[in-house]
Formats: sequence, structure tokens, C-alpha cells
Amino acid sequence: MSTRCQIAFYDDVKEKDLNNFKALIYRHSDGYPEEPGTLPDLLSFFIKWKDTGRLNDMEYTSARCLQFLTNLYDKQTKEDIKGNLFKKMYPGQIISVGYGISNQFHCDIEFLYAIYSDRIDVYEVGGEDKDINKRVTKLTDKDYTIKF
Repeated sequence: MSTRCQIAFYDDVKEKDLNNFKALIYRHSDGYPEEPGTLPDLLSFFIKWKDTGRLNDMEYTSARCLQFLTNLYDKQTKEDIKGNLFKKMYPGQIISVGYGISNQFHCDIEFLYAIYSDRIDVYEVGGEDKDINKRVTKLTDKDYTIKF
């Protein structure tokens, strides 16, 4: 089963309510923080992006982040198809679920990445409450709270 996650972008670095996102991206698989999961991909983007001076513009940052992540996913999918991985797993089908744009938090995510202009906070998500704030536990390990 896939490890799903969402990536939320916030204008205010002091935002406490996770429902007040500016943009929200859904990732269908490999949503966990460890390699080859979501956090290494996000860090690859932000290492390059932080020097553009646009980290305070979350609409633009989220759009470029989605483009970057989708390009990575498409490249990997092409390599998997070329190596017949998908043909063996799903005969007669081409699977491409990757990323999507969301307007609310999904009920099946296991991780949430909160993106601010100065950091990425990682949360583990559980429970069934509609309020995301009641479903998350911040992972405080130094490897998971990343400062720019």
C-alpha cells in the first residue's frame, strides 16, 4: 500500500492552525520522510529555491515546487517503465498517480509537510477527526525539522 502525504504551504511563519494553508499538494506514494521519500525530494527543491528570494511568496513557491516534484516523478516513472517494473506489477496498464492539487486535507495521509519561508516541519498524521490539528503529531527529531 502507498504511503500518502500532503505538502502544505503557509504564508505566516508563526501560523499555528494547519488548516490555514495557502496551497496544498497531495502525493500518492513514498510520503514518508526517509530516503527515497518526500523529505529528500523537498530538500532538493528548497536547496536550489531558497536563493531565489521568492520563499515569502507561497503561491509561486508551491507552483514551482509542484513542477519540480512532478518532473522528478515523471523521470522516475519513465525509468520504471523502461525497466519493465510497471509492466510486471500492472500488466496492460500504465500507472501514473504521482501528485495532485488539493483544497482540503485527505483522510488517508500518513504524513504532513508544513512549508514556511524559514523551515519545513514534518508531522505524522493519524485518527479520523476532520480537523487536521487534532490528527497530527510533530516529529521533533532534528532530522525532521529542517531550517532554511
